[in-house]
Amino acid sequence: MQNQFIIGEFCKVSAGGTPDTSNKNYWEGGNIPWMSSGEIHKKRIKETSGFITKEGLLNSSAKIFPINTVLIALAGQGKTRGAVAISKIELSTNQSLAGIISDPSICLPEFLYYNLSNRYQELRSESGGSGRAGLNLSIISNLTINLPSLLEQKKIVEILFGIDQLL
Repeated sequence: MQNQFIIGEFCKVSAGGTPDTSNKNYWEGGNIPWMSSGEIHKKRIKETSGFITKEGLLNSSAKIFPINTVLIALAGQGKTRGAVAISKIELSTNQSLAGIISDPSICLPEFLYYNLSNRYQELRSESGGSGRAGLNLSIISNLTINLPSLLEQKKIVEILFGIDQLL
């Protein structure tokens, strides 16, 4: 039996941030992975091309997202907006990415990742169409999702992950 939930009822949804790029103390020698929205197409984020420093993290709206955070591009050119990935490392992101931290007692993060990945066209239409349109945290928080039992979620994830491995 499936129950319909609103994402904001069982997930924490927030955006990242970008430290001041003109302050080299926020970037040079940084060891905190920092992801731009252009990296969303990697799907399973195991590394980032950018890094920020602890000082950059503390002096900006950037935050650390835990492993298994589902990431959605809020904006971006071409096919980026509405694209979904899942973090396999702790990381920070720019403000064009929303991080969704799921309560795993209600929804497995991998299930949420697959569900939202398969709703790409819906997400893009929620963002208001073309051009400079974008998603926002309110839109993401208010998305509904049908959730089967955790056991069924696990089975679905195993099947879809197996297909991903074949591809």
